[in-house]
Amino acid sequence: MSALTELATRIWAGVATDEELRSPPIADVVAIKSDAEHVRTRICVKGKPKTMNREARTVDHVASDQTADRQGDIILVKGWNLAPFKKNAQLLFDHDTRQPLGSVPNVAKGKTDDGDPALLTTSLLYTEDKLTPELQVIARLVLDGDLPAVSVGFIPRQVNRPESPEERQKM
Repeated sequence: MSALTELATRIWAGVATDEELRSPPIADVVAIKSDAEHVRTRICVKGKPKTMNREARTVDHVASDQTADRQGDIILVKGWNLAPFKKNAQLLFDHDTRQPLGSVPNVAKGKTDDGDPALLTTSLLYTEDKLTPELQVIARLVLDGDLPAVSVGFIPRQVNRPESPEERQKM
């Protein structure tokens, strides 16, 4: 795997460091981030659970909002197309389809407690008998609030690149 391919994978997964983003020519980073054929992930900075119900095994989250993520990407809430996700709304550990934690029976566009646009979810964690021993630990960490953030996967439908810091601020 080439260094650029490896970097692209880290950018799409949302785990590239600032140093990694600054090392290649900016044109390469822009090309990678503008590639609309790869799923990207985003960790919401307001990912702390809004509510948790251990008995019902449910957790409510702000799954995404319109703040910049670690890579500087912003997803407008009005742009979310939730239909494909709702067809098989699975809660996955680390975006891995081999590690299902539960389902997401409720996902909707709404507002945070502050009134900001957001993607809101209710996740239902599987009962322990349906989880591997490793996922049982993860589920307990989620229900205890020790794994507070969630991450969404997305494929951008449109990418707007600001030409200047002022334009970025305006966006």
